[in-house]
Amino acid sequence: MKDEKKYEFDVAFSFTQKDEGLAFQISDLIQDRFKSFIYSEQQKKLAGADGGKKFNEVFSEQSRLVVILYRNDWGKTPWTQIEETAIRNRGHENGYDFTTFVQLDLDAQMPKWLPKNRIYYNFDRWGIKGLAPVIEARVEEAGGEGRPETVADKAEKLKRLRLAEQSRNNFLNNLGLNAIANNEVFQIIEKLKQYKPTIEDPSTHLRLAFGERPNQMYEFGFYGFFLCFNWTGLYENDVKSAKLKISLYEKSGHEGLNYFEKIIKNNNYKIDIDLLGNIGWADFETSKNFVTTNILIDNWVNLFIDELGTRKKAGDRNFG
Repeated sequence: MKDEKKYEFDVAFSFTQKDEGLAFQISDLIQDRFKSFIYSEQQKKLAGADGGKKFNEVFSEQSRLVVILYRNDWGKTPWTQIEETAIRNRGHENGYDFTTFVQLDLDAQMPKWLPKNRIYYNFDRWGIKGLAPVIEARVEEAGGEGRPETVADKAEKLKRLRLAEQSRNNFLNNLGLNAIANNEVFQIIEKLKQYKPTIEDPSTHLRLAFGERPNQMYEFGFYGFFLCFNWTGLYENDVKSAKLKISLYEKSGHEGLNYFEKIIKNNNYKIDIDLLGNIGWADFETSKNFVTTNILIDNWVNLFIDELGTRKKAGDRNFG
């Protein structure tokens, strides 16, 4: 339902200090159309003002939509405590349609006071590019109207983009990058080991065979159909040339005898970092399609499960 009230801001962002960069990145994507409030961006205007009072006004009265970048410690820091109080008071009076909660911690549980029917945005799965249009749609639904982007807006956006790119270049040229990449691979293997018993189903005799080279390769599969993560960078001097090879493939027989192998789907990745500072992986050849480590794992494990289900339903020869 559209709100005909006039607001000073279309969107106000509430976040803990560690997510200030993320708030700016999201704001950059929507500020050509909507006016947003980020505390550090408004500091000069707020100089000398009662910060607590101003925050209360922004989140309880002056913003059409409030976007909460939610972590487990949100509402426990001094400023987010003030913002939480303002949001709860407004919600108590008018309902919580003015809020959009963005789950940043995978294990974060939404506040108990938030109505159960409120849908939250899973940032780890859909990312920043998916979030921006969601926010724009929410603002428009509430009666917000776009505005042109100013020269000052564009100049500030360019500055932040250049600084983020500089940080990424520093990361990729870090002498410790090899150790960082090896640690990410270690985390991948550990998560795959955790997923193995989750996928297995003793009641239907679905037990996954597996193979492993410590800190380098891990695979599991069922009746000749396997998902394999293989890191070539453990002993590479130049980690930039190292590859994380991920494959869905069939195999049968024995090495040196009647061995058969067929690749169903594969891709090569290299260690990378996005402009928000999240460590993850990009396509090896193009450096595009960045994903965080957790999303990379989930995407491929989901492909494995989907393919496994399709093969069984189709009566594939491997399943008998």
